Amino acid sequence: MDWKLERRVQKTESHVLQEEGVTPEDTGEDGISESFQLLQMDVDCEHREEETLPTGSAVWCSKNVQRKQRHWEKIVAAKKSKRKQEKERRKANRVENSGICPQHSKRFLRSLTKEKLLGARHSGPRLCIDLSMTHHMSKKVKHPLNSAFLLTRGRSRWEQLSRRA
Repeated sequence: MDWKLERRVQKTESHVLQEEGVTPEDTGEDGISESFQLLQMDVDCEHREEETLPTGSAVWCSKNVQRKQRHWEKIVAAKKSKRKQEKERRKANRVENSGICPQHSKRFLRSLTKEKLLGARHSGPRLCIDLSMTHHMSKKVKHPLNSAFLLTRGRSRWEQLSRRA
């Protein structure tokens, strides 16, 4: 920042000296005019005002805009703290419940379900279909029953063949 200030001072010094009709070589190191000293003071004041502006805004804002910005910053900070608290809460719950209910992978759960279904199929009740009353049924009722019977028989036959192999 100091080098920017020095550049401004040099530029203003050369402009002031040109207006007065004096070349920079004519003035010595101690020959700075009073008007230049006043200008230098003004430059210093402007520089300090720029430093006191709120961060991230180079343009002056109205009080209403500043109020809205502060309000928005509060909302963002609240959301951030809420996310952090929620994350900590989930982490604490995970640590507490780790011994109670172990979580299994999808593959393990799928294989466990498959084993249970296979066990239930072999140990489940057997189905007995009585076809002695089919001569009293209409053709419309016999056809779906026949299809269902063939499907179940075909599946059980396929299972018997696969067990032998």
